[in-house]
Amino acid sequence: MTSPGARFDAQVAELRAEGIRVAALDEGFWLPRMIAGLGFVGLGLAGTAYVARRYWGTDEGYVALRHEAAHVRDQRRFTLPLFLVTYLLVLPTGLTLRAVWEWRGYREHLRIDLEDRGRVRPETVEDIVAAFSSRGYGWMLPVPRVVRWLCRREEARYRGRRGRRMGSPGDAHT
Repeated sequence: MTSPGARFDAQVAELRAEGIRVAALDEGFWLPRMIAGLGFVGLGLAGTAYVARRYWGTDEGYVALRHEAAHVRDQRRFTLPLFLVTYLLVLPTGLTLRAVWEWRGYREHLRIDLEDRGRVRPETVEDIVAAFSSRGYGWMLPVPRVVRWLCRREEARYRGRRGRRMGSPGDAHT
């Protein structure tokens, strides 16, 4: 397996080739700095995938980079204004559009497990369950059973595409 630093650097190069800017979260303009000050690992915004400097060259940074790049791709595909309005709009209705956007980012965590280990680790699933059902994201999908089902479904989808690398042309990051 490639070293964490080399893997992170390769991902940075791949994203830059795709036209996605990569920057340190704690060195960005005021919003990324504020987010970094709150302890966040990353932010995908307006064509840039930000990752906190302390995670650069680490496995955690690699995961965060892929997660945030998924958000940047969604902002390009669906437009930044639509992404921001639907991401920030919080209604007391259970499933929010924030959950949809975040699911698209958290799928990268599952895919990385599958690429690295050939399986999804239970702790990865539980980390995702905790993220979706905690106040950190505004309890965006507070039904752990549903989140676990989504994780199992994504693993099955990935296994069905074994001959193709996830994220390759034609995959459309859906």
